[in-house]
Amino acid sequence: MEIHHDCSVGDYDLIYTNSVVRTYAKVGKCFRIGSNVTICINAIVLDGADIPDCTAVHQEVNK
Repeated sequence: MEIHHDCSVGDYDLIYTNSVVRTYAKVGKCFRIGSNVTICINAIVLDGADIPDCTAVHQEVNK
């Protein structure tokens, strides 16, 4: 797992192996990010989201 500077990650989050949260990304709380996922620069992941393995998130994701 790799968490870049100036991003925010909420409470009770589960981030699996080889995943990256890039600069300025905003990740809510109580979510799951699968393996080999990239949350791109300035992307937003809302509370409770479930991001499947091998996914790139470019904008906003909700449930």
